[in-house]
Amino acid sequence: MGSWSLRPGGTAAAAILIAIAILAAYSNSFHVPFVFDDIGSIEDNETIRSLWPIWKPLSPPPATTVTGRPVANLTLAINYSLGGLEPSGYHAFNLAVHALAALTLFGVVRRTLLLPSLRPRFGQRATALALAVALVWAVHPLQTESVTYIVQRVESLMGFFYLFTLYCLIRGAHSGPARWWRTTAVCACALGMGTKEAMVSAPVVVLLYDRVFLGGSLRETLRRRGGVHAALWMTWSILAVEIVRGAGRTGTVSLRTVELTPLHYAMTQCEYLVRYIQLAFWPSPLIIDYGGPDAGVPIVRSLSGCWPWALIILFLLAATGVALRSVPRAGFLGAAFFAILAPSSSIVPIITEVAAEHRMYLPLACLVVLVALGGFTLATSLPAGGRSLPGRGPGLAILGGLVLAAITASFGWLTFTRNSDYGSALSLWDDTIRKRGSNQRAYINRGTAYETSGRLDLAIADYTRAIDLEPIHPIPRNNRGLVYVHRGMAYEASGQLDLAIADCTRAIDLNPIHPIPRYNRGLLHVHRGQYREAIADFDTAIKLDPKSVEGYNNRGYALQKLGRHDDAIRDFDRAIALKQDHVNAYNNRGIALSGKGLYRKAIDDFTRAIELEPEAPVAYGNRAAAYYYLGDTGRSWKDVRMFRTLGGAPDPPFVRSLPQVSDQAP
Repeated sequence: MGSWSLRPGGTAAAAILIAIAILAAYSNSFHVPFVFDDIGSIEDNETIRSLWPIWKPLSPPPATTVTGRPVANLTLAINYSLGGLEPSGYHAFNLAVHALAALTLFGVVRRTLLLPSLRPRFGQRATALALAVALVWAVHPLQTESVTYIVQRVESLMGFFYLFTLYCLIRGAHSGPARWWRTTAVCACALGMGTKEAMVSAPVVVLLYDRVFLGGSLRETLRRRGGVHAALWMTWSILAVEIVRGAGRTGTVSLRTVELTPLHYAMTQCEYLVRYIQLAFWPSPLIIDYGGPDAGVPIVRSLSGCWPWALIILFLLAATGVALRSVPRAGFLGAAFFAILAPSSSIVPIITEVAAEHRMYLPLACLVVLVALGGFTLATSLPAGGRSLPGRGPGLAILGGLVLAAITASFGWLTFTRNSDYGSALSLWDDTIRKRGSNQRAYINRGTAYETSGRLDLAIADYTRAIDLEPIHPIPRNNRGLVYVHRGMAYEASGQLDLAIADCTRAIDLNPIHPIPRYNRGLLHVHRGQYREAIADFDTAIKLDPKSVEGYNNRGYALQKLGRHDDAIRDFDRAIALKQDHVNAYNNRGIALSGKGLYRKAIDDFTRAIELEPEAPVAYGNRAAAYYYLGDTGRSWKDVRMFRTLGGAPDPPFVRSLPQVSDQAP
């Protein structure tokens, strides 16, 4: 195996092996549906519906995982253009990104071990060691959240750009054309900045790598490659632009809230940083959602609540500092580990989640490299029969290969098994509740899964449990009471309108400045035929959220039911202006126009609704009525036939009055 690592084609064979291992471990991920934040970032994301004009997909919506991350949003738009909302295409993209990241990691490690300063020790094993690192990292179960959970491609894609930036710098330092590699490094760094904010540490880590492995000293590093490092630092402007234009992650990231200070968040993070390290060596239990301060997860507010974990982290930080001076190559790995985690796991509060396993996507590589190279160094230094084992001994190669195969197979199987938890929303939240039963959000999400499948009694039970876990002072405060809305809608679906309205009213009492409880209570009034009460609620909801498409559409519907067609049409106009492909708004405006006798204009709206949703029968029935009142019985019968073909029932009332002409009748 020692000689194999230098044979021509060895790197190609290693790359193929890495790709096969990834495909095997994730072969059952292609059927995984959209879950959790996928819904808001993909299914409900209007900005990915077209690739042109390009600034539309580069302007992701607020309050989603892709907010302020235009490059990630653009990749979702590319997926949508190729396959709509079919999840398998999104999974294929995620897997391709992960494979590219693993191959890039392989290249970074291999080329680092072949540097003049490391070649004597690791040169003959460079390919084999790089393969070991890339294989273990690629199939590690801790990576499933970044690969199988579709929207968390923000992490894996950022990780790829991070690694590729470093790879290009290495290539530019030792092979030509240097300018091309350095330009590519800057481009990769810029794309990473537009993918996720954690990329902010890349220019610093790349400079540290250059100083430790390539430059010899900071002065020499800047003398040789100061230009490329300056260009890398300039990519920070991309993050600055996102903040200035208001695309920052408002409501998710906060420098300070009344209840959660940076110090409190940092103390809370100590336990989870230690947990990340534990999961790297023993990846169980894996949890998709740990909950956050916004859902009442306990915050550490004194050293007494975190001192054991804080001591461990302080020790590791001190060891990293010492290593940077005495063993700088090992110190680099520790520094990179903490630098990559710092944006999300230090003092800047992420108020929606105290911990997230996807944050370990790239830091895990630092630990794997440290263990792999440390183990190799130790093994080749152990005495054997009074002699040191030579680094190129066949016995060591065979033993190393067996250990690698065992670890890769074990981790690959655990990854395959973990993917099965993602098989449905219900199985995923069942798993989360088993492992973290105090997570209010998990009960809400499982309740939604039950509600979607029609198991309303179980949904109501989960929402009730979530209400029991409702924090008194959630962060941010505007989330307070919304769980009552969830239970209220489940009550409504089960026909218990009184209980539904009571829950929405309770949500309004707890959170009078949030539009959703008002809007949902308005819907309940509509279902009861209480249109004036519904309009009052929609009025308030629209004042609280002037861009509420459904607020305008449903208020228009209530106005129309009261015969206020002009007011209704104005609301439908506003809804369509905000969302130009809103099928229900076109249908409703057509009905309002018909109520005024403007049948030709109504037909235009019904036709537009049919163009947007050709398989829905409602617009055909409405257009058939408009044609009937215009006296066009031929076209009216044609639409009636389509209405029946598509499953519309019962027939619209006017059908009984249509003349039964033999060549027109169905």
